[in-house]
Amino acid sequence: MYRILLRRIAGGLRVTLCAMCCQLGLAQESAKAEDGAKIKADATTTAGKKAAKAKTGAATGTAAMVEAGPPVMDRAPVTLVPGRRLPNQGGFRNGQDMYDWLGGAGDIWWDGSNPISTADAVKKFVAGQGSDAMKAPRPKKVKLYMQGGIPRLRTFTYQQCADNDPKVKAAWVEIAKACVEGGYRDCVFGSSETQTSSKRWMPSADDINSGRWKKAWMNMVDDIRSVMPDAKFAFVPFTGNQFENSGMAANPDNKIDEKDMWYVAGKDEAGRPYMDFWGSTVYFGTHPAKWGYPKPVTKDIIDQCMDAIRSPVTNCHTNWGFMANYQYAREKGIKMVIGEIGITNRNEDKKMAMGDQPYAIDLLTKLMVDCSDQIEFVCWFNLRNGGTGWNSLDGKSNMPHAAKRVQELWGPDSPYRK
Repeated sequence: MYRILLRRIAGGLRVTLCAMCCQLGLAQESAKAEDGAKIKADATTTAGKKAAKAKTGAATGTAAMVEAGPPVMDRAPVTLVPGRRLPNQGGFRNGQDMYDWLGGAGDIWWDGSNPISTADAVKKFVAGQGSDAMKAPRPKKVKLYMQGGIPRLRTFTYQQCADNDPKVKAAWVEIAKACVEGGYRDCVFGSSETQTSSKRWMPSADDINSGRWKKAWMNMVDDIRSVMPDAKFAFVPFTGNQFENSGMAANPDNKIDEKDMWYVAGKDEAGRPYMDFWGSTVYFGTHPAKWGYPKPVTKDIIDQCMDAIRSPVTNCHTNWGFMANYQYAREKGIKMVIGEIGITNRNEDKKMAMGDQPYAIDLLTKLMVDCSDQIEFVCWFNLRNGGTGWNSLDGKSNMPHAAKRVQELWGPDSPYRK
């Protein structure tokens, strides 16, 4: 009898424990669901993004590059077309390190940065102060390429710039004097990625349609050339992939797609063009293939993406990809300035980036060589910010295989310099 009673008690305990386990499991699942919902709801906030990465175990840095696939070490054959060689080059950001790392290769070297906000910022850059600038005195072969608030400095409106307000004129004259007094008389001033809303000086559609954009540009050119007659000016749009809706279309955020509305034709009283160069910033990624992280980057994917970039377009006036800009510049009879060029780390934050792919550097270099008839100069982007961000090249690179290929193909002994 006692045995029967004990079996009943044990059975009851098992049922109770099973019920408790079941309830605990449901509670855990409910907690997970609530946690997941919270992460999803907070995903648009900085804190939410960090929480999501922590919960999902998102990989960054070295782990991310490994998951994104090993480096493709293939080499593209070096083909030398008559009259086509590497264009003159420079470094954008960390100028001195880039100059030393690439041996100051080329007949002219361009030291590039973003100082055009105030005259004081320009003075510091010209004097070689700060990590971006090369140390003063720079070698004689070095010229300055400066990006920033062109043609609208941040403290003014487009209406003031179009009217050539005395304060606007004084600011441009002071910037030009800073360059000349520092020994630089033929700087290139670049309006970089101005068609994107990320730039505070992007003109509105009304600024374009009303003519304020072009008038502001012409006034700026006249003001600077009153002090620096040999100054030149470049419009350097952000260049996405060749196709819209594949992750990185570059058409203007103000919806003014027709390039003739941006291009400032004509010449000043001395016969100098108001817009000396069209251009592009070129970051080679996997956007054309819609091939995002953590999918591994392969030779076929790199070839597919470069084929897309190289493909001629039929609408170069409204397409803002690289080849469209190349065709547009050729139509206008002016050369291009590639204000920033490179690849970036491929990880959770930059899903369409190329990553540490030396073969991609081969193809990007061949593109610049093949288009060198229309390119004035190229500036390699080099930013160091902790190892997992952009594209540190010199020194302890976060993309060592790609960096080595850049050094081989753009240094003094490049096969494309023979």
